[in-house]
Amino acid sequence: SHLDNQNNQSKQIGRLRSLGWLSVEHNDLTHLPDEIGNMRSLQHLSIVNNPSIHHLPDTITFIQNLQNIRSDQT
Repeated sequence: SHLDNQNNQSKQIGRLRSLGWLSVEHNDLTHLPDEIGNMRSLQHLSIVNNPSIHHLPDTITFIQNLQNIRSDQT
């Protein structure tokens, strides 16, 4: 199904270990996968206009280089 495919694709994000900037703006995401914690080089993350993302996974703390998270959620 479409939802299973989207979930599988989102888990692949952890393979992008050298990526420094990630923008997933305007994607109607419901969550960020735990695998985002594998993106050790990530410095900037933008999740603007994804109103269903209500919290970040605990694994986000594994990204020691993360400097900025852009979000329009409060």
